Amino acid sequence: MSYLKKIKARAFKGRSFEHSLGPVTLIHGGNFLGKTAVADAVRIALLGYSPRHGQQPGKTWGFAGLPEGTAQMWIEAELSEGQLLTHEFQMSKGRPVYNCSPPDGFPLVPPVLLDVQEFLRLSGPAKVRFIFNQIDLEAMGFSTEKVTARIKADVKLDKPDEISETILGQIIDDVENLAAERDEFKRTHQDWIAALTARIKEQKQNAEAVAADMEGTIQGMTQLRAQEGLAASADPAKDIEVARKQLQDAIVHRESLQQKFREYHARSTRRDNLKRALIGLSDFSEQIAEMEKQHAEQVKKLQGHKSDVARLLAEQTKANADASNSDRAAKEREAAAKELILTLQADLKLDACPFCQSKGKGWKAALKKSVKERFNQLQKEKKEWMEKAEAANQISKRIGPELVKAMQIDNEIDAIRTHNFTLGRAITDKRKKTEDFKVLSAGLKELEDIGSPIPAEDIEAAGQKVREAQTAVALLEDSERQRVAAMQDLKRAEQARQQHAEKKTEIEVCKLALKALASLQAEMMDAGFDGFMEKVNLFCDGIMPGKLVYRDGEIGYFAGASFVNLDFFSGTEELLAFAGLSVALAQDAKIKLVILDELGRVHRRTKKLVLERMTFLVSRGVIHQALLLDVEPGNVAGVHTIEII
Repeated sequence: MSYLKKIKARAFKGRSFEHSLGPVTLIHGGNFLGKTAVADAVRIALLGYSPRHGQQPGKTWGFAGLPEGTAQMWIEAELSEGQLLTHEFQMSKGRPVYNCSPPDGFPLVPPVLLDVQEFLRLSGPAKVRFIFNQIDLEAMGFSTEKVTARIKADVKLDKPDEISETILGQIIDDVENLAAERDEFKRTHQDWIAALTARIKEQKQNAEAVAADMEGTIQGMTQLRAQEGLAASADPAKDIEVARKQLQDAIVHRESLQQKFREYHARSTRRDNLKRALIGLSDFSEQIAEMEKQHAEQVKKLQGHKSDVARLLAEQTKANADASNSDRAAKEREAAAKELILTLQADLKLDACPFCQSKGKGWKAALKKSVKERFNQLQKEKKEWMEKAEAANQISKRIGPELVKAMQIDNEIDAIRTHNFTLGRAITDKRKKTEDFKVLSAGLKELEDIGSPIPAEDIEAAGQKVREAQTAVALLEDSERQRVAAMQDLKRAEQARQQHAEKKTEIEVCKLALKALASLQAEMMDAGFDGFMEKVNLFCDGIMPGKLVYRDGEIGYFAGASFVNLDFFSGTEELLAFAGLSVALAQDAKIKLVILDELGRVHRRTKKLVLERMTFLVSRGVIHQALLLDVEPGNVAGVHTIEII
């Protein structure tokens, strides 16, 4: 027996949780703490969505209560055998996307197990079909062979004959053929009997209609014999052929007028459309030629231009750099000369030569001579660098006006290039307009003479002739049909008595077969619903005021002589009845799980009975697992308890 062993969730209704579950689990805690969140997570884990909200991922995404910065909701359930059910919902490009890794056979439960409203919303007949889908009537003895034997036994005429046996054989064939369809398309026994009943009713109605028609034929036999001498044309076929030829000629004439009428109006409409389309268009050939000439001249000028700006700018930049470097070198020599004089003055104040430490009289004169030579050399170099700087500045000044003029020329060329581009687009536009003008003008010239419209009265007159010819043909054909029918009816009337007797036999056989099927269907209903309600009452017996029964399409119980249906159940009664219904309607579920999420409104004494009943049903294998939600803890052996804080 399989059940949910563990349920985990992240970012689900604003919570993340992990709970171990038992075969019977009671989740208790105060309001607004997340008990229902656990139940909703279980539903989604088993089915992939919440049945009360729909299958679209966007609906299930409504359960997401996400911490800031996240966009993912995740649910995982572990089965008792160790299998994992993982469901992930996340936002991708503004839309919720659902991913899951289900085991084989997923979903594990039908939606009705988790939301009995899937059943209660159905119509009465649909509810019956839904219930019968859960019932194995074959195992209850309602086999194809039993139905066949029952019909053979119940369909007995006072005077059976070959005809009655043939009709009965056809009905038995229908029983077996529809049974084969039932098995092939997985239909219920109830659908099978209903289809069989409908087919036999249709056969009976057809037989009744034929029998009634035969009675009319028999009664009119004398009148038909009196009409055997009906007057007729010497050659009715030739009369009809002539009338049809006249009708065809009238139709051809009318259609010719209608076609001419349509063609005139089509040409007129086309001419008006062309006139409107020509508004604003003209032949711009002369303007295009002048514009193309101007365009070509400007292209030639653009192709012949070579800019000097880059070259002049490079030369000026080099001259400025040379002037700056020369000026800096001259200043460096001037500073070095000043530093040399200051150093000499300081050295002359010393008692000995700063280089050789000599104290003789000649060291100062020698030092002065050496410094003077170096000073003169620096002055010479300074003059040379100043001359280079002046020469470079002169080159820069000379290039300045040339550069300004070259830039002006480039600007003029850019203006010409822009104008030439605009001119090219204007030429293209003028060419298109000229081409459109020529095409439209040619089309309009073809429509200069569209003729005169066909008068409406001519068309109406042609239509009247067609109607008159149709009436003439219809009268001739009807007269001939009546004559031929009268002759044929005389022949059929002789056969009517025998057919009438056969159809009466068929009607009687169908009545007996329908009676047998009605009896069988009633037995199926009683047997099927008794077994179905027994499963439901396993949840309710001893707890609810009365035993649940199915009556006239309604489920309820008798309180004395009064029948109380589901619409008038108390909260506790509805809770138990819905649980029983959901399990009885989901017999093919791999996990038969009951969720009771409003146990807090149940009286304590009744609540204890409910908990004990759930443990009993699990022990007997009626259900695999029960999940109950309450505001306070229970005290029943075998119940796994989880407190939500």
